[in-house]
Amino acid sequence: MIPEMVDLINAVRADLAERALPSPVATLAVTLDHSYPEGPAYDETLTATLLDGSSVEIDFGSAIADELIELADANRDTGLQEFTITLIKIPSPPTRSYTVSWVIDIEASSHREAAEKAWAAQRRQRTTASVFTVEAPDGTRVEVDLTEDTETPTA
Repeated sequence: MIPEMVDLINAVRADLAERALPSPVATLAVTLDHSYPEGPAYDETLTATLLDGSSVEIDFGSAIADELIELADANRDTGLQEFTITLIKIPSPPTRSYTVSWVIDIEASSHREAAEKAWAAQRRQRTTASVFTVEAPDGTRVEVDLTEDTETPTA
C-alpha cells in the first residue's frame, strides 16, 4: 500500500475514534477531482458505510483534507479519482448446503408436462409459489413462507 494511503487511513481512524457513531465504520467512499489547475479537489463530506449496513455522511477536518491532497498529488499521473477505503473487514457468514423443495399438485399428461407447468407457475408474476421446505445438512426441516416471513419446523 502506498504511504499516502496509509497516512490517510490512520488520519481517518483517529478522526473516527472521536465520533459517537451508532456503529463502526466499515468503508469510506472518496472522490478526488484533478480538473482544477491549482490542484486536486475532494468532497469535504465522505460517505461512510457503517458495519450495521447503514450509511452516513461525515464532514472531516483539516487533517483528513491534508492527507487527501497529499494522496491526490502523489497519484496525479494515475488519475486516482474514486476509491473506497476499507476500515473493517466484514466476515461473510459461513455457508452450508441446503436442500430446497417446493410442492404443487399439477394435472398433466406426462412427467415433463407436469414439470413444465410447475416451472411456469413458479416464474409467473404475482405467483403464490412462495412456500418452500428447506432441509439443513443436519436433517432439520423448516417450512419457509416468503410472503409471510415465517419459518415453521416440519417433521
